[in-house]
Amino acid sequence: MKTAGLLRITPLVAILSSGCVIPPKHFSVHQASPGILIGTQPTKDVDLDILHARGVRTVLSLQCLPWNVRSSERLARAHGMNFRHVFIPAWPLEPSEHRVKQAVLTLKDQSLHPIFVHCYLGHDRTALVVGLYRIYYENWTPDEAWAEALRNGFKTRWALRGLRSYFWRHCQKPDWARGPPG
Repeated sequence: MKTAGLLRITPLVAILSSGCVIPPKHFSVHQASPGILIGTQPTKDVDLDILHARGVRTVLSLQCLPWNVRSSERLARAHGMNFRHVFIPAWPLEPSEHRVKQAVLTLKDQSLHPIFVHCYLGHDRTALVVGLYRIYYENWTPDEAWAEALRNGFKTRWALRGLRSYFWRHCQKPDWARGPPG
């Protein structure tokens, strides 16, 4: 249901779509590709100071919980960074193709680089988006991208089967990704 242009999310739906059941122990960030950094959700000014020191211009949040999104946006903007948000739920159902496409194209947009992409723990939704980016734009094989996702902590439990299923059903480069290099 929409209210005043905003998606109304019940607490139960928000919790079920968050995908993560444990809080991050500490902020982490590492480079996935030139211009693309990944990690856990930044929650403190010091986390954004780390990103700023690494030259990050844009924060891309794949979060679902509105309070986490607002917190990330507030911190990013307070540190002079662009902020983008793409709602990608982590649950047994596949995310929408429109939203995954939006996230992958955000990563491709060189004007936003260096970009830091995160979900909550930086393992599952982030791995999906970066894995597809690698296949579509860096010519990785699906097996290579999947192996990296697993090494980076992607969880294969039933609750996240939607992400896994989406990855394998979309690991061929789509027509929209065949445009001129960004």
